[in-house]
Amino acid sequence: MFFLGEFDEIYHRYLRLDNCKIFTKMTRNYNLKTLQERFKTLGFAVLMAISGNAFSQISGNVTVGSGGTYSSLTDLATAISSSGVNGALNVTVTSDLNESAIVYLRKNASLPPTSTNTITIDGKGFKLRSTGANAAIIFDGISYTTLKNLTVEKYTTSLNQKGIQFMNNAQYNTVDKCNIEFALLASGTTSSASGGAYIVFSQSATTMASAGTVPAGSYNTISNCLMRTTNSNSPGPYAAIVDYGSSSWNTSTASNNTIKGNTIENFYYFGVYNYYTNGDQFINNDISRANATSNNAYSVAYMMYSYYTRSTNRSTMYEGNKFHDLPYKGATAKDAYSSTVYGIYAYYNYGTAANNFMVKDNAFQNIECASTNYFGYCYYNYYANYDGNLVQNWNSASTSSYLYGWYMYYQYNDHIFRNNTIRDCRTSYYTYFVYCYYGDKKIFTNNKIINNTTAQGTTGYTYCFYIYYPSSSAVNIFEDNVLDSNTFGYYCYGNYIYYWNGTYNRNRITNNIIDNPSYGTPYGYIYSMYIYYYFDLQCNNNLVANNSGIYGVLGLYCYSGNSGSYKAEFKQNTIKIDGKKSSYAYHYAYGLYVYPYYHTKVDVIGNQVDLRNNYYAYFTYTYNTGGTVFWDYNNYYLSGNGTNYSYSQNGTASTVQEWINTGLPGTHETAIPPTYKDEAKGDFSLNVFELQNKVPKFNSLHSWGQTWNDDDINKNDRNPVRSDVGAFEGYMNITGVKSDATVPAQVCSGHQFEGDITI
Repeated sequence: MFFLGEFDEIYHRYLRLDNCKIFTKMTRNYNLKTLQERFKTLGFAVLMAISGNAFSQISGNVTVGSGGTYSSLTDLATAISSSGVNGALNVTVTSDLNESAIVYLRKNASLPPTSTNTITIDGKGFKLRSTGANAAIIFDGISYTTLKNLTVEKYTTSLNQKGIQFMNNAQYNTVDKCNIEFALLASGTTSSASGGAYIVFSQSATTMASAGTVPAGSYNTISNCLMRTTNSNSPGPYAAIVDYGSSSWNTSTASNNTIKGNTIENFYYFGVYNYYTNGDQFINNDISRANATSNNAYSVAYMMYSYYTRSTNRSTMYEGNKFHDLPYKGATAKDAYSSTVYGIYAYYNYGTAANNFMVKDNAFQNIECASTNYFGYCYYNYYANYDGNLVQNWNSASTSSYLYGWYMYYQYNDHIFRNNTIRDCRTSYYTYFVYCYYGDKKIFTNNKIINNTTAQGTTGYTYCFYIYYPSSSAVNIFEDNVLDSNTFGYYCYGNYIYYWNGTYNRNRITNNIIDNPSYGTPYGYIYSMYIYYYFDLQCNNNLVANNSGIYGVLGLYCYSGNSGSYKAEFKQNTIKIDGKKSSYAYHYAYGLYVYPYYHTKVDVIGNQVDLRNNYYAYFTYTYNTGGTVFWDYNNYYLSGNGTNYSYSQNGTASTVQEWINTGLPGTHETAIPPTYKDEAKGDFSLNVFELQNKVPKFNSLHSWGQTWNDDDINKNDRNPVRSDVGAFEGYMNITGVKSDATVPAQVCSGHQFEGDITI
């Protein structure tokens, strides 16, 4: 074995021997300079071969900790970056560790980790205490490295402390089942430059708002980790997760990171901050402020922030995340966020037809707000899909601030909003549960707004669905949506749909009331289904029943002054309005308010209208000039009303027979008392023989949608020949109870007999 000093000695001995002419033959073939260079090369190779473990490639099984192969994580990281790996490397932590500076996991240029030569670091439940500022560990350009079962504790009061960071396009790494804990953080900040987070994607070790020409990380997974503060009532870091990208690469390069199954128990300003990335997904994370015992968070809250993302080969996705108990568990209105709250702030996110921008199956529960607030502020998104989200126990306590709910402004391409539920929420001022403004095709299906209390203590209006001017060239879809058992403090628009072109089928508005005990005597109308200035419209199989306004209730209120070759059909809807519950003596009820002024074709067929105990009951209110109107097979039950009234271009009427006599409707209009199968359970199937199998089959006026009204509100098949009046296709069990008809034991062909059968 040679050492540097011995090498120097050997070299100089050679020179002295050469001067003594001992290697005379050799010196004739090589000049002195050449020999010196070759000997130096040989000496360096010898040194590299014998220099020890620190400069040889590593693989196999090693340990880190007291008495281990490496005494610290920094030593291990140095060996990996200096020597590289020539096989799979399995690292086991054997004791708690301490680091005063960032641990950089970097690859060796010649022998980096690969999909086969992976690095796995198993913390075995031990703790890495990091006392310096910035990150504890940075995956710096390294790939195929897994860190698991390690508790990473930041033990510093610095505001810019970070748990684990990715930079310089670290790829295919995994952080799994780790705890990331901030033990001494006692102050909050709204500065991304000076603040920190548990997980960070950024190109700078000192600031989170730093992006380069490549992603900070791509195809990485952070899963099943616990991220929290552990000191008493800490305000939490600037954000739980910061994912910072750049427009210089995100339009064409996928980052495709996945953050899933993590539990986050404190943050100060942002839950998830996702900026200029491509295909990153946040799935099944549980996010709260469980480690806070008071509202010491920032006054503004962003649970998810999504800004200018792309979806090149997979969706940017927020799926299955649960946000709850904010600003802290057990908070009430007096402890609420004092400024704007956003469930998700989604600004210019670009999905594709194959990979929608997805906000799916997220839950927002037990949220306290005292200023303007949004379930989602969704602005200029493309191919956006909001599916299966739940908002529950969201309290908007301010009597001077709006709740805008799902605020979706200029959503382009197919805009899907389906299977979402808003329930058990309370508001104190103007309320929009779903606000949709302009954009392209709308697909709103199977959403539920249930058991909410709105505009309490004020005279604020409530809009359950407010959809304003989607594309008139698209066939928009609004179907199977439910408003049930809500209490509105003042005027309410159930479904307010403005400049609509498309379907409006199988929707339900039931058991809603206007009541506002904290304000005094409540007042206002419930505009149940308010479809205003429609183009082509299919409005079939809808239910409005058992709603109680103060001034009155409107069932189908469908007015349009749009001129052109438009067609509208209103088939087999059920409307039941009983004014008995109203405290106001002059309760008005509107059944079929169908007013397509310029439409060229209008069908109003097979509807059930039941108006009872109202001061004024408009069972039909319609007008059309110059079009073809087919109005027939409807049934009207008018009982206990002060005045019954009908209005059309053919005149007015006060009874169903007078209405028929105007000449506008057909002769199959009826006034038969209805019996419903089970009102308490929302089943308004008609148990009346004369109203079953009454409505002939009529094809739709439109080339899209059903060719005829072949299923009911429950999507049950209707009788294909003649179906039932109203939204429900029922059936009647018929049993013969008596007969005096007798048939001889033997009869010949053509035999006839008479008798009575009682069923």
